[in-house]
Amino acid sequence: MIFILIYSDTVQGMELQPSSLVHEAITPLLDEIARDYAKLTGWGGMKGILLVDQDAKVIAKNTMFGPKKPWDMGGIGAALHGVAKQASQYFGCNAMARTTISFGNLQLFVHALGAVDMGDGKPPRELLIVVLADEKVKMGIVLVQLQKQASKIVDAITNSAKTMDLLRLDERAVHGYLLSAAGTKTA
Repeated sequence: MIFILIYSDTVQGMELQPSSLVHEAITPLLDEIARDYAKLTGWGGMKGILLVDQDAKVIAKNTMFGPKKPWDMGGIGAALHGVAKQASQYFGCNAMARTTISFGNLQLFVHALGAVDMGDGKPPRELLIVVLADEKVKMGIVLVQLQKQASKIVDAITNSAKTMDLLRLDERAVHGYLLSAAGTKTA
């Protein structure tokens, strides 16, 4: 059974602003991926880039993120990764590194960036890059740009207490986190 968690852009009547997903250290790295791709190809075509964990907690977005609901895209990307990971285990593969869905004029690309050990005795948290792009974007070139930034992104996460706290949250605690990201107080 597969569950997809789709975050609402409204929590207790207050609209969450995607600007709360601009991460001081990670957003510039995501922007650099898109910028370098455009420099190499002479064309952009990326609609949005997200960094999420395996449970669809959105950690950061690129500055020019186009889709209105990053939490929905993060949830779909994490679910896609989960299904692909189950398939890789079923087929006896070592690990699931990346997967893509093509929608005709768009493609959703999910790449397993690495993992962060939380130091709590639980398995490390998997980190995923989720890219929504035009059908003509060459994901091989995007992958090369992702790999250039991977260690910097992981370092930025481990050096950010706020991001590490987000990764430690269970599903029940995410609600309170979203409220605090929106600038409201929880009861």
